[in-house]
Amino acid sequence: FVLEIVLWRTKSAARQRAYIDLHRVIDLVLAGPALLLSVFTGILLLWQRGYLDDTHRWPSWFEDKLICAACVVVANLVCIGFVVLRAKNSDNAPSGSAPLDQPNVQRWHYAVTSTFIGVPFALMALWLAVNKG
Repeated sequence: FVLEIVLWRTKSAARQRAYIDLHRVIDLVLAGPALLLSVFTGILLLWQRGYLDDTHRWPSWFEDKLICAACVVVANLVCIGFVVLRAKNSDNAPSGSAPLDQPNVQRWHYAVTSTFIGVPFALMALWLAVNKG
């Protein structure tokens, strides 16, 4: 989130390229594996508690938390895809030009920004876990 704000305000072509590349690396090396690990451990926890066998045992708020978490997972997966596509288009942009001045890069940049819609769902899932769990 912060990286996107910094990128949006950066006018230097070299810095824009560096931030776009950094975001790609962060998403592929850290965010992607962390997301997969979170989904895996979440499913493992559901299985361990017996919630996968009998959904009637779920607390009343639990379904809401799972829906919010699923929205966050989808938003993050889509964001990773958009980040990779933005970086690919940035790599193809003419050297010396600011990537965000290129229509193809700008389109994917807006797409990345649109995935911020997942933030309220993440906050709601966190609130449910802290206050109801």
